[in-house]
Parts: sequence; structure tokens; C-alpha cells
Amino acid sequence: QHLVVAADTFIYVGALGKVFQHVRTVLAAMGLFLFTTEHLLDESPEGDAIKPPISTEKEDAVEIAGAVPGWGCQRRRESARFAHSSVYIQQLAARHGFQVLQERGFVLRTEETLPIEGMAYLLMRIDI
Repeated sequence: QHLVVAADTFIYVGALGKVFQHVRTVLAAMGLFLFTTEHLLDESPEGDAIKPPISTEKEDAVEIAGAVPGWGCQRRRESARFAHSSVYIQQLAARHGFQVLQERGFVLRTEETLPIEGMAYLLMRIDI
């Protein structure tokens, strides 16, 4: 495969380590991985003051624990959707052999007249 796309999908998935691992196995060298996330602010260790990280599997808990303490994780919001920080995505990209080519913010959708910030990422598989 030369392209894998996941648009408005990862809001239903918490930890993304296994997803990145699988995408790497199906992508050809220099293949592209394009996806969107609901943005989790990562300007402070408290994130954007939503619920703490949630993990359903031991490997996912290790993945979260491997992040910089208090930073770069995924969280489930009041809406039951997951948000992911830019730091978290960058850490996963580096860990799984991807280079971040582009990262762009945008309004993903509107809920009760409030804009929900999203991020679009374009990653390329690299040899590590």
C-alpha cells in the first residue's frame, strides 16, 4: 500500500500504538499515512483539564506510561470521544518509524455551537 487514510476515526480509539504498528506493516517504503484526531491541548502537564487517560489493555497502559510524564497522551472526553495530543502523535510516529510531514489544525465539527478542534497529520514511513 502507498496510502492509508483514517478520517474522523481515531476519536473512537484510545491508545494508537497498535494502529501505528499495523499501518507500518502494510505501507510500502515511503508510503503515506493521513489521519485526523480530535486535538488534546498539550501546553501544560494538565492538558485541557478533561478526564485522565483511559486504557483497556496492558500494552496500551505501557504506551501511555512511556510518554513524557503528564504530557503527550490520549484521553476520553465527556462526549465519550478520544482526543490525542500532538506530542503523543509525534512520539508514536518516532517510535514506529514514521516522519511527520505535515500537521495542521482545523475545526473538526461543532457541538452545541462550540467548535471542536481537530488535527490533520500526514506521515511518511521511513526506514529505522
